[in-house]
Amino acid sequence: MASVQFTARRGLPIGPPPPLNLAQPPRALLLDAQLYLNQVPFAQDAADKRRLLSMAQRMIAAALAGRPGWGEAEALEAYLQSLKGSEGKVAAQRALVRSYDHMPYMREAAAWRIRYGLAQWGALPDATQRRIVDEAIWFVRLRPEQRDSIFAAVRATPAYFPFMLRWRTVRAFDADRLPN
Repeated sequence: MASVQFTARRGLPIGPPPPLNLAQPPRALLLDAQLYLNQVPFAQDAADKRRLLSMAQRMIAAALAGRPGWGEAEALEAYLQSLKGSEGKVAAQRALVRSYDHMPYMREAAAWRIRYGLAQWGALPDATQRRIVDEAIWFVRLRPEQRDSIFAAVRATPAYFPFMLRWRTVRAFDADRLPN
């Protein structure tokens, strides 16, 4: 399973998606949904893309039925809806809000959630905007190699000012910032 997760995170084709099986534990449902979504860029045509999205959506719905309020599943739902373009925009925004409500910090989805949230900034509630800023700061501190790309993404949005204010506050007590 670890090799499947590794491959899936890289967006590489991994062969045909597994058969639809909704009688799995929520974690397995979510992993299979990720496999379906990772196949979307390699879909043969629009009908194949719709089929993959539909299968993934059913898996996510089943995972949420088995584990309501699961932030990871909500984040994957947001990603799925974002793949639908303008047709899924409002649903993606709502799922993103729910994902932050249920799980403010997500190591594996942070980069995507931050960037997508920044792109949707004006359409999101204030509480979600604050959570995006907090997750961005947490993620940059957790993964310093992501600093330049996250700062560049934030800098190009209206989130830049609140991000920098929060960054300054958080960094004020870091060892490299304290007076001797």
